[in-house]
Amino acid sequence: GVSEITAYVWGAGGGGCGETSIAGGKSWGGSGGFVKANVDVSSVSSLKFVVGEGGKGSVNPLGYAEWINNGGWGGGGQGEVNYSAFSTGGGGGLSGVFLNDSFRITSSSGVVNSSSVPVLIAGAGGGGGTYTSGAASGGGGGNGASLTAGKAGGYETTVANSGKGGTDGTTSPNGAGGDGANTDGEAGTIYKGGNSSVEYGAGGGAGWHGGGGGGHTAGGTIGGGGGGSSYWGHSSVTYIADVGGGNGTNIASTPPDASSYVSFTVPARTAQGGDTSATYNGGNGFIAIQYTRQINYNDFTFAEISPYNYVLVSQDDSPDRSRGTSKD
Repeated sequence: GVSEITAYVWGAGGGGCGETSIAGGKSWGGSGGFVKANVDVSSVSSLKFVVGEGGKGSVNPLGYAEWINNGGWGGGGQGEVNYSAFSTGGGGGLSGVFLNDSFRITSSSGVVNSSSVPVLIAGAGGGGGTYTSGAASGGGGGNGASLTAGKAGGYETTVANSGKGGTDGTTSPNGAGGDGANTDGEAGTIYKGGNSSVEYGAGGGAGWHGGGGGGHTAGGTIGGGGGGSSYWGHSSVTYIADVGGGNGTNIASTPPDASSYVSFTVPARTAQGGDTSATYNGGNGFIAIQYTRQINYNDFTFAEISPYNYVLVSQDDSPDRSRGTSKD
C-alpha cells in the first residue's frame, strides 16, 4: 500500500492583454505559484485534485465597446472592459489537493465550494490590466508575505487600482478589490478570485484565498488582478518548498523556477502569465504525484516508485515452495 505521497503543484497563470490604441496599455498576467510537500495518506481513503486553467487574455480585436476575458477554470476572476481602446485579462485557476469526503465543486466554472477541506494549494496569477503610462499587471500566485499556513498572493504595488493578493482570510489586505476612483474591483474569497469592477478591471487569481479584481479610475488606469494565496497547513502535510509566481510587467512575467525541486519534465508554459502579443492566455496549472509502495514477487520485495521505476528492497533466501525444493 501507499502511506505517503509527494505532491508537486503549480497554479495557473493569469491572462495578459495586448496594446490597442493606448500607448503603454499592455500588461502580462501574473504567473502561478509552486508548492512541493509530502502528504501522509495512511488514514485517507481518497483525495480530490483540481488543476487550474490559465486565465483568458486578448487584445480587444474589433474595438468592441464591451469585452470580457473569462477567468480560468478553478476559480479565476473575470476581466472586463467597456471601452474599445482597452483590454484586460482573466485570473488563473488554482491547483490543489482536497479531502474527498468534504469536496464539492461547481463543474461548469471549477469554483471549489467553501466547505471543502484543503490539503495543499498553489495560488494562481491575476490577470493583466491597462495603464496609460506603464503596466497595471497581474499579481503572482503565492509570492507575497509568509503566512502561518502558506504564503500570500502578490500584487502590483505601484497602481492603486490593482487588486490585492489573497492571504489567509484574516490577514490584511485579504484579496481586496482594486481601489478605483470610479469603481472598485470585487474582493477575492476563499478558493475564488475577484471579478473586475462593474465595467473595467482584470480578474483576480484563485487560491486558498483569491486575489482581488482590478478597479477603475477615469483616464485610462484599469487595475490588474491580485494573485491567489498558497496553502500547506493541513495536519497531514510536511512542507518541502514553495516558489512564488512572478508579478507581470509590461514586458514579462516569470513563472516559478522549480528546477531545484523536480526531476521530471514539466509541460511547456506551466503556470506562465499570459503575454501581451501572441500568447495572451495564461499557462495552465499542473500536478504531479510521486509515491512508493512495496510489491512482493517470488523471493523478492520491490519498491515501486511512481510512475515507472522499481528498486529491489530485499531478497528472501528461504526456499520458495511454489517452485519446489530438493531433499538431501
